[in-house]
Amino acid sequence: MIKNWVKSERGQALVLVIGIIAVLAMVTSAALVYAKNQSLSVIRQKKQMQAYYVADAGITRALEKIKVGDYDFSDLKNLPYDEGKISDVTVDRPITGPGVYTITSTGVYPDPDKFPSAEVSKRTIQVKVEITEGIVIPPGGGIEPGAEAYFAKGIWTNKLVVNNAGKFKSSIYCTGDVDVKNSLWIGEDTQPRNIYANGSVTLGNGCKIRGNIYARGDVDLSNGDSVSETIQSYGNITLGNGNNVSGSVLTHGNIKINNGSNFNQLQANGKIVLGNGVNVNGIVKAGDDLFLNNGSKVRSSVWTMGNLSMSNGSEISGSAWVHGDYLNNGGLVRGGVFDLPSMEPINLNIPEVPPVPRPDINWYRTEAKKNPGHYFNSSTDLNLQELESGIYFIEGNLGILAHRNGGTFAGKVTIVATGDVYVPNGVSVTLNDVNNDSLLLIAGDEIILDNGSRVNAFIWASNRIFLNNAASVEGGIISPSIEARNSIEIKQTQLPVKENIIIKSWR
Repeated sequence: MIKNWVKSERGQALVLVIGIIAVLAMVTSAALVYAKNQSLSVIRQKKQMQAYYVADAGITRALEKIKVGDYDFSDLKNLPYDEGKISDVTVDRPITGPGVYTITSTGVYPDPDKFPSAEVSKRTIQVKVEITEGIVIPPGGGIEPGAEAYFAKGIWTNKLVVNNAGKFKSSIYCTGDVDVKNSLWIGEDTQPRNIYANGSVTLGNGCKIRGNIYARGDVDLSNGDSVSETIQSYGNITLGNGNNVSGSVLTHGNIKINNGSNFNQLQANGKIVLGNGVNVNGIVKAGDDLFLNNGSKVRSSVWTMGNLSMSNGSEISGSAWVHGDYLNNGGLVRGGVFDLPSMEPINLNIPEVPPVPRPDINWYRTEAKKNPGHYFNSSTDLNLQELESGIYFIEGNLGILAHRNGGTFAGKVTIVATGDVYVPNGVSVTLNDVNNDSLLLIAGDEIILDNGSRVNAFIWASNRIFLNNAASVEGGIISPSIEARNSIEIKQTQLPVKENIIIKSWR
């Protein structure tokens, strides 16, 4: 009996031990699974956080570009960042200047190009920022109150006339007409510049605009011109032979294109006429009649609220939506012709250039008289190397003397003359330190840069600026009338700006 009881107890103990071991095994297994899942979760969270930091870097870099007026964000796409990658950055922005900017940045971590077998995390950040007019550090040794930001525009005038070749690495703001005879290049591939005109823009043969054209009047391009971005106009647009516009051509008026040109998209509230051999890669929309002449081709679809007329060999790859009559004389519409009941007109918002300011001569006279040796009561010639920083005033004309031994100019100086400022043949005014030195020249009448003269300065004339034969300016230009003749170079210098940036949302 006792033996049976002992055996029974031993059997129960064995079952108990096995049960305890089983429970411990289950608990241990569950703990291991939990620990593994927790570890994976921590790794995923870390990758998500790293992807967020990469996306945040995209936002920061986009803001840095906006601050200096660089709106080309293509170099931020698929940009390696540490072990991750900024996969995309887009910016919805005003045409120019202050306003609300929506920046969207996507970051991935790790970079799938570097770690092809790794699990990749992706985060997208969208930020709305309001950028208001910042505090501009003005040029020279002093400038009248309210004029601190005037030179941020580059070239600001009521009338611009350019004769025979030039390179302007500067935007143009004109309250009247821009008239270019031949071969003007504006902007660079890496830093586009725009033309803004309240009047008309006329470009002669062989002009290259790396940027946009915004005109409240007509736009007329001659043969062989090119525009890297868009043309927008309230008036009529006439484009000559062999032109190339990479962006859209948009107008409230009519569009007439001569032979052999290439475009991306056309839209007008009036008529559109495509000459022989014209090629349009995108859509065409006309608020009135649409004409496709011999051999012209539209690679997409067309819409017209008037009649559609097609001549020999013209072709539309997509569909044609027509409100009026379809008049076909040897053309081809591959996608068919359909009735168009109505179409909304385009409504452009082209900025208006404000009037060109004239300098307050009396303010500079008063300031110069406060410092001995800064006021001259008659016309004089000055060697800029001999001047200390500050404001100088001349009652009459100013002649700029050549630097001794090819030296440079150092300091922050403003020089104002009631008459003309003249920079003679071959004289070069070069800054010693472009980051710290600055020169501002102001004329009560005209500023003249003659053959081959070169100035690193901001220049402001009450009546006219005349740049002659291979003269060059690096800085900014303001005058009611600007005339540039024969191989003139103008390079816009960005004034340092302390931007006012307000974060509206961040998500």
